[in-house]
Amino acid sequence: MSKATQGAPAKRKERPDEIADENTPVKVERLSGDSMLGIVRERTEYDAHGAPARVLVEGADTTVNVAAGQVSVARGSNADVVRSLVGGQEDV
Repeated sequence: MSKATQGAPAKRKERPDEIADENTPVKVERLSGDSMLGIVRERTEYDAHGAPARVLVEGADTTVNVAAGQVSVARGSNADVVRSLVGGQEDV
């Protein structure tokens, strides 16, 4: 008998880390504990050892500059919501 027929939950494949480039809809995990949806407007890489990349994210009512590790690529309905709020490109 397979695990699926026994009612075991399906294992989800973990997505590889994706890089949030310009015009990518993202979700920002803020230090205050809440999150923000927005679109990456600029990405800055640094040559210094261990310095994380920074991204400028435009949201519906604010723009933030955060470390690239604080953002994750928005998918599905979240990406659609970001595009409608911020007015991003449709082909992202």
